[in-house]
Order: sequence, then structure tokens, then C-alpha cells
Amino acid sequence: MLLTVRRPAAPGLIVARVEKLLMVASLAAFAGIVTFDNIADYGSNYAFVQHVLSTDTTFPDTALRDRAITAAAARFDITALAVLLFVDQPDAELPADNSG
Repeated sequence: MLLTVRRPAAPGLIVARVEKLLMVASLAAFAGIVTFDNIADYGSNYAFVQHVLSTDTTFPDTALRDRAITAAAARFDITALAVLLFVDQPDAELPADNSG
């Protein structure tokens, strides 16, 4: 049986680990606040998405107006699809942090 002696971590490594923990915790708190806001205030979020997809504040003669989505059914379908694809993925895995 091979015995190994475990040395205590260097103070710099402990600080780095605490910083990583605080960063992940703050990101989780931010994601929780955004999720709660999106669920609790659906009407204003839908109005914002409607505004963005209709491109109603761009210049009238710009080529970007051709991409505007003004049909309410299409906006709802695109919004629902975006939520399903990008937001509601509890099984999504983050890449492993191999830096230590």
C-alpha cells in the first residue's frame, strides 16, 4: 500500500477557490432573479419581445425592416421556441473547469 502525504493548499489556491465559489453563487442568484422576473411579470416581457421583433424603432428606409416580425402568432411561436430551446434546459451541462 502506497501512502501519500497530503500537503495543505497554498493560500492563493484557497482564495481562488473562494472567488470561484462566489462567482458561481452570484451567477446562480442572478439567473434565479431573472427567471422569477420572467415568470412573475410576463406581460411586460412579452411587450419587450414584441417591440424587439417588430423593429419599430429603426429607420423606415433601412434594410433591417425586412426582417421585422409583426404577426402576433409568429411572435408567440418564436418566443415560445426560444424559451424551450435556450432557457428551459435543466439537463444542460457546463464544461468542466480543469484549472484546479
